[in-house]
Amino acid sequence: MPMIHDGDFDTPLPLNVNDVAFELSALPVPSTGWTDATLTLMRFEITDIQKYIFRERVALNKKETELSKVRTTVESRSQAIAHKYLSQLDDCIPIQRCARLTAKSLLSRCLPMVLQLFLKFEDRSNFQREIQSVLLNSSLDMMEASATLETATDLSPWAWYAPTYQQYHSIFMPLIMLYLDPNMPQAARASAMIDHVFGSCFGMTRQQRCGDIIRMLANECSAFMKLRKVKSMAVGSSRSSEASPPNVEAAFADYRQSQQTDRQNNASKEPGLDQQSLEELVAGFTDPSVPTPEWWSMSDHMDFIDPLFTFQEGT
Repeated sequence: MPMIHDGDFDTPLPLNVNDVAFELSALPVPSTGWTDATLTLMRFEITDIQKYIFRERVALNKKETELSKVRTTVESRSQAIAHKYLSQLDDCIPIQRCARLTAKSLLSRCLPMVLQLFLKFEDRSNFQREIQSVLLNSSLDMMEASATLETATDLSPWAWYAPTYQQYHSIFMPLIMLYLDPNMPQAARASAMIDHVFGSCFGMTRQQRCGDIIRMLANECSAFMKLRKVKSMAVGSSRSSEASPPNVEAAFADYRQSQQTDRQNNASKEPGLDQQSLEELVAGFTDPSVPTPEWWSMSDHMDFIDPLFTFQEGT
């Protein structure tokens, strides 16, 4: 995967100064507090951590480094950013509160970007329990910060940009964990984020709600994968350049028709779950003898959008 390495450039970070400092004849003196450049500097330094993680994940997969070393580096660099910038912010000032929430959303994904490679739902060891706990709490921290950026009244001037930080793919972890344990300590937080992402729903238990959403995601992702396969086959075929292109519109029309037929078939059914099919679906995450559902492999392509969930098959 092409990426920028530390030795590929020698451009220093911008100075932490206000814009007006460049109108003066003297050389600007960097500040340790909030300036016009602070939010940008925080994002630069957090992005540098994430670039480090992308490089080290390759090394982890090749067993060229150790998890403890990478984890220690990520934690220490995250703490350094928190001490350098976040300790100087005043939450009573909206733009500085926005900066704190932005940093929280971006930093919360750093450690899970490493630990996700070692996640095994079926493993009940203390190490796996720790990984699941970190991933769950980090995904909730990430989404809560992003949801606040989108909905808080005092942050409304910057709400339009909030979706660039978070597309809520990390909701997968709370969904599965809440379905497996509806009474887990983080149940209220997870339910609130599920309502924020998918909308509120009344008259259902937490497990029923999560089960319906998991089934819906499975169906939608499976349908998308079928469409992607059709397109991939067309591109990879040996037809001549004069042949007609694949009829993607027709494929989408067939998909919409199948969705309408499914809704009509389910309209007469009572609300609830097809428990057998749902248990088989969830078993793909919790039972090593059951293959992981094919649609879950779609998360491999989410890494550059939301790095928390790039599950690797067989890890």
